[in-house]
Order: sequence, then C-alpha cells, then structure tokens
Amino acid sequence: MNKIKNTIQLIFTLHIFLYFFSCSSYLKDAKIYYIQANHFDENFNTEQALKYHKKALEKLEKEIRKNPSSQAFVLKGLIELNLEKWEDAKGSFLIAKDFGFEEGGKWAKEVSLAGVGITLEKMGIQDATISIWANLYRKSKIGKIKELASQKMVDMELSLILEIDEKERQKNLNELLKNVKSLIIEDPSNSYFHYLLSQISSHLDDWKTSYEEAIMAKELGLRTEKIRRDNDLQIIFSYKNLIKSSEGNEKEKLNRVYMQWIKRWKWKDGETPDWKER
Repeated sequence: MNKIKNTIQLIFTLHIFLYFFSCSSYLKDAKIYYIQANHFDENFNTEQALKYHKKALEKLEKEIRKNPSSQAFVLKGLIELNLEKWEDAKGSFLIAKDFGFEEGGKWAKEVSLAGVGITLEKMGIQDATISIWANLYRKSKIGKIKELASQKMVDMELSLILEIDEKERQKNLNELLKNVKSLIIEDPSNSYFHYLLSQISSHLDDWKTSYEEAIMAKELGLRTEKIRRDNDLQIIFSYKNLIKSSEGNEKEKLNRVYMQWIKRWKWKDGETPDWKER
C-alpha cells in the first residue's frame, strides 16, 4: 500500500518538476522546499512540513517581486492550499490565470467552495455542506481538494446516519459502506478511508472487518493524534468483540496474531497503547 502511495507522490512530484523546469533560482528553491514539505507531510511530520512550506513561501515572495509568473502563483496557491489558507490560495490561482494558467479560474472556484464548506460545517449547516463536498468530490481535479471532500462527505454522512432510527440506520449504513469501499478501491493507500470503514463496520457489528480495517488504517498511518488514538481504541474494542465470538483454534490464532501486533506497536499490553503511558 505504501508503494502505491509513494508512486502517486512521485508522479505528482515529477509533474511539478516538469512544470517548473525553466525557472529562476528563487523559484527553484521554492520548488525544492515545497517537495521537502510534502515529504514531511507524507511522513506525518507536521512541524517540519510547516517549516518548509513557510520557507517556500518566503522564496516565492522574492520571486514574485522580481519576476511574477503563472508558475510562481500556481506554486504559491498549492502551498497555501496545503496550509488551508483558502482565500489566499484562491487569490493566487486567479492571478495565475491572469498570467496564462488556464485552469487557474476553475481551481480558484474549487478552493473557494471548499472554504465555504468548512465555514458551513463549523456553523452546523449539514445538508448544504454535504452537497458541497459531494460536488467537489465528483468534479475536483485538485488532489488535496478531492481527498478532503471525500473524507468530509463520508464523515458527515456517518454522523447523520447515527441519529436516525434503527431500521433506516442499517439500510443507510450499508449504503455508506459500499461508498467507502469504492473510495478505497480508488485510493487504497488512504488511511482515513480504512479508518472510516472500520467505524462503519463496527456499527454493523461486523467485528472482523472493523478490526482488520482499523489495523490497516494504523499501518498506513493516520494524520492526526486524535484520530490515531481513536483508531487504537477501535482496534481494542473490535478485537474484544471478535474474540468473544471465536472458539478453539480460531480463538487461539486470533489471540496469537494480536499479541504480535502488540509487540510490533510496542504497546504495554493488549489494552494499553503506547500513548497511554506517556
């Protein structure tokens, strides 16, 4: 799975290299810092990623004062997008359009819509927000926007489903399960989708899938500490329910393999993740 993820990142990196092949030293430096920031981000080193994104922006500001171009503003917009500076990214893509980047206007609209989606979500306006994320998921060509949209869309749908009555809940959960599985087929290295599949499966009392998908999410690496901890608790909870329904050799094998995972993750025991000891 990590190989797939690395391949996708390599293709994107090569695309950036080709697009910025002919550029000044400031732009070249910014490009290098941008790639380094993405590397740290992929390895969940948020602090270093932020540091190199800021370095890249500093170089771009010098480049833009000296030699404004579509290349400089596109890169600036991509960095601002990674930093979730929606209005700044929108502005950068619009200026890039003025300098000849044909997709600039379209990208600016997508970024603006994502910013509205986040604002509406904070204000508790759920239906309209889901509609925005669904639209962006179907139409966006920007990787970060598409990934964010799919995650937000499924996450909000799950929250709404859990509020309805039992009969409708089961039906909607099964439909959502199918949708998340299709997302995983499209992007199997996305740890958050595996995390969501584990959550949905537990609500359907499918403890085997919940357990296995939570392990998959952990092995692929989840981006925030809050979700990582929640996923660890999900592993423990799913394992406990799975072991209850197992017997004989199956139960022994399940326990043996679980202990191997505990050793791999350096947990104190089967119910104490490493972060509980800090």
